[in-house]
Amino acid sequence: MEELREVLTDVARLAPGSQRELARKAGISHTALRRATEGRFVLSAAKLEALALALENWGETCRDLAARIREVAADTYEEGKEKHGQ
Repeated sequence: MEELREVLTDVARLAPGSQRELARKAGISHTALRRATEGRFVLSAAKLEALALALENWGETCRDLAARIREVAADTYEEGKEKHGQ
């Protein structure tokens, strides 16, 4: 159980959004997630899987947004070069 608490603490600390937002995306109570990170509550296997899926979805969204930023940046800088004859 201690290892699970440590993993959940890392998740809460390192996830790109707030603990409340992660819990909402996973469809669980933010209070339950907070209590689990404190070792005062044990999430069911289904809730843990929901958290894992929410994190994976977050990762995909973040990767997609990063790709869009790079694409727009490349287009923007290319347009700037063309305007200045470079």
